Amino acid sequence: MEFRGGNPLLKANPGERVRLIFKNEAKGIIHEISIPQLKVKSERLMPGEEQVLNFIVPKDGGEFEYICVMHPMMIGRFVVRHDAQPSDENVAQSASMR
Repeated sequence: MEFRGGNPLLKANPGERVRLIFKNEAKGIIHEISIPQLKVKSERLMPGEEQVLNFIVPKDGGEFEYICVMHPMMIGRFVVRHDAQPSDENVAQSASMR
């Protein structure tokens, strides 16, 4: 998933272990992703850098916002519900910002 003027919708099933690969593909722009309600936050990434964030989502499910700390207008949704895809723990979701 790539950021191109809109943030990708991220999905997971309740209680699932998530491996989020965050890539900064922007030229000359620093990005830092955060999902405040889940206490998930990346480091500040320079262009071309990436970071893997591993965490377990709540068993209750819900909808959460993620933001770029450096650019608060960059907001996306992270949906946690039983019919979310992918459900395979081996499938990593990625969010790239440009």
